[in-house]
Amino acid sequence: MTCPEQTPQKNRAGRSDAVIQDGSRRDETAAGPHPGSSPRFPNAFTRVTLFELFRKPCLAFLPLALACGTAFCIQAGEAAPEFSVQSGDGKTLSLDGLKGRAILIIYETKGAVEQNRQLKSALPDFIDLNSDKKTSLAVVPVINCSSAFWATRKIWKNKLSEDSKKENITVYGDWDGKMASAYSMVTDSSNLVMIGKSGKIIYASSGPLPQAAVAAFLTLLKQNL
Repeated sequence: MTCPEQTPQKNRAGRSDAVIQDGSRRDETAAGPHPGSSPRFPNAFTRVTLFELFRKPCLAFLPLALACGTAFCIQAGEAAPEFSVQSGDGKTLSLDGLKGRAILIIYETKGAVEQNRQLKSALPDFIDLNSDKKTSLAVVPVINCSSAFWATRKIWKNKLSEDSKKENITVYGDWDGKMASAYSMVTDSSNLVMIGKSGKIIYASSGPLPQAAVAAFLTLLKQNL
């Protein structure tokens, strides 16, 4: 089956990017099209939105990726990197402690917590509708707290505790930034990472999900409970 031509998207530098069938990206502005070839850019940002995934089934064979750092890139099918985060009241959570469960990580900086509000608002109803599988899912909201230092750490902890009460779910802090580095989290963005029961990445993206994609995202999550 042949995948339809992808519409070029604008990257942060204002250049036009196109997703190539093998998962690499070409810069049509800088280098022109590459007919008959599949150049790879190891540090490129290859992103297939969830809406495109469900709208065009053939795209399901493309890797869903976060922004690629200089060292590596998180992609679907890879083993999820280990992480350890801590809540405002001192509770520690790690990937190892969630083995055998599907995991939804919502990793954000303070200024990005409203980007995926639609998804967050839909999660309680989703969990209620799938109460028989409630123990199979762990929703893990994480705030990047790596900019906190000894004089402000208490303030950050109190804010995490307040947010946990407000959201009715424990919000954890990435205090040393190691989780952000391991998962190539995008700064100043709402990062979504779905991990299957096998411990492998199912889906990863940064930025707000379009309204039309929220239902599809929850369907994908349900299929992996």
